[in-house]
Amino acid sequence: MVAGGPFWDHLAVPMKPPHLLRPGNRYARERGIGRTLGELVRAKMALVAICRRCKHRRVLYPANFIPRFGGDLPAIELQQHLHCSSCRGRMANLHESSR
Repeated sequence: MVAGGPFWDHLAVPMKPPHLLRPGNRYARERGIGRTLGELVRAKMALVAICRRCKHRRVLYPANFIPRFGGDLPAIELQQHLHCSSCRGRMANLHESSR
């Protein structure tokens, strides 16, 4: 045992600050932390929207949305503006993808 506390205290790894967590991380999702459209463009990433109703998939390029929504918009907020071109459903999951 280590003096001053349980033996595992010296093994604890400090948690990364929230802004450094990966967006797919549960901790990041619960706190609404994610990449903005501008960050995705700079990282040369795309978004994949998948309709939860009919499973239709579409690749979305964040640069196309910046003129309308601005570069500071968190990418996850695009969900509420999307609709499926196949079934017209408004339920989509968004995933980040490298190009």
